Amino acid sequence: MAGLKNTPYNAVHWSQFFTLRREERTAAAKLASERLYISTELVFLLERFAQRCAPAATATVEHDQDGRGEAEFLLPEIDYSPVSGNWRSLPSGLMYRLSELSVLSYEAVVCVDNVFVEDTPYGGAGEYSLHKNAAMLGVKALRLSRELRMLCGLPLHGLSDTLSPTRLVLLKARGKTLQKEYEMVKKSKKTEQEIEDFIKGTS
Repeated sequence: MAGLKNTPYNAVHWSQFFTLRREERTAAAKLASERLYISTELVFLLERFAQRCAPAATATVEHDQDGRGEAEFLLPEIDYSPVSGNWRSLPSGLMYRLSELSVLSYEAVVCVDNVFVEDTPYGGAGEYSLHKNAAMLGVKALRLSRELRMLCGLPLHGLSDTLSPTRLVLLKARGKTLQKEYEMVKKSKKTEQEIEDFIKGTS
């Protein structure tokens, strides 16, 4: 008798269970579809951006008659406005890093422009700043592109390949700027020590 009394309840329970499962599958499929769409848009946008960063990361700087530097390639700025997909379908951490890249890109353009303006005649600060920021942004863009490809199961080829020419150019340029930073810090510490020794010797 108890089993018979519970039958209507069980029927309602299982009906709700299967309805919930069906809704969850539908929502998951919708999320996967939206995520694939926006990821495809972003992957190629990021990789095109990285391709434009590569020449700037190795650009030659020419000087005019006053010694002011001018690069043959300018630092690009990333623009997400063409992206029409649903940003909320992406994981929050990834969405944050994508937004951060846009901010870093804008700040880098302003920074490089200012360094070129304030650089001493025939100085190398502008060229260093251009190479450093272009390499940094390009490498970040390729990392984000690779993460998006892995998220949606897209093929890891093209610029996401570890042997991609663009990737290798950017990594090499990044390595050079990091080496130069290390040498600058080392030189600065040596200068500080020389000043301290001089002060001690005159006191």
